[in-house]
Amino acid sequence: MAESFSFDVVSDFDRQELVNTLDQVKREISQRYDLKGTDTSVDLEKENIFIITNSELTLNAVNEKIKKGFIVLLEIEVEGARQIKNKFPNSQSIFLLPPDKEELERRIRNRGTEKEEAIKKRLLRANYEISVSN
Repeated sequence: MAESFSFDVVSDFDRQELVNTLDQVKREISQRYDLKGTDTSVDLEKENIFIITNSELTLNAVNEKIKKGFIVLLEIEVEGARQIKNKFPNSQSIFLLPPDKEELERRIRNRGTEKEEAIKKRLLRANYEISVSN
């Protein structure tokens, strides 16, 4: 009889490397002739990177620097994934599915970190995301 295994995938990254990369991007912005004086800023707030600039040309230049510095991993809901896919058609997406809905519910409940109402909302959201993930 074949054995079956179950495992959780945890996405983790070195936040300091991200901070270092964005610091390098900020230095590039302040030193590059085509970016100087463009009122461009790059800020990291919690889980989002904000690029503020006054032109699409500058945005593309900054975006290109970030692209060269690291691989961007986004943990986002399906609507956000659709927006990313529309803006970056060559992007790759991965949708991680639980072994089944019962196992997902068991895992959420076993954490013991959420009240019943929050658990129900998470399960409803998960059912929706699973249904549109294909």
